[in-house]
Amino acid sequence: MVLAWQMGADDAETWTKHERPEAEFVVAHGPVTQQEALGRSRWLFASTIAAEIAGLVCAADIARKERAIVDAERYMKTADDWRRTSNLGWWDDHGHLGKGAGEPGLLTRIDNNTDPNDGFKLDTRNGGGVWDERDLVDAGFLDL
Repeated sequence: MVLAWQMGADDAETWTKHERPEAEFVVAHGPVTQQEALGRSRWLFASTIAAEIAGLVCAADIARKERAIVDAERYMKTADDWRRTSNLGWWDDHGHLGKGAGEPGLLTRIDNNTDPNDGFKLDTRNGGGVWDERDLVDAGFLDL
């Protein structure tokens, strides 16, 4: 959706055959994908939800150009809702990255199990060192 928007592919045929079905799929199935739900973690990928939000914003713009105002409004509402609520569950008071004692720290997505607060020493491989997983933040947060 983002690529089509960037390329100016906002003609009626592209909208009908590609952009609208893609946006409808994201609205119906996002922001969690099956890959995430089945194994890697119980939390959302920050980069996935960032891409989905950006895609829906682009689809909304294309929808407006195609005079599909109801679709455009729904895509923007969904994107706005996800943006407002996407960080729920990504903050806690156990991480080391908060501003001070008792203040929230980022809940990492890089951990060895489903407890990112257990202090496990995680080998980040490729010469990255061994770190307390509470000090690791997934780079996907930069996308978000």
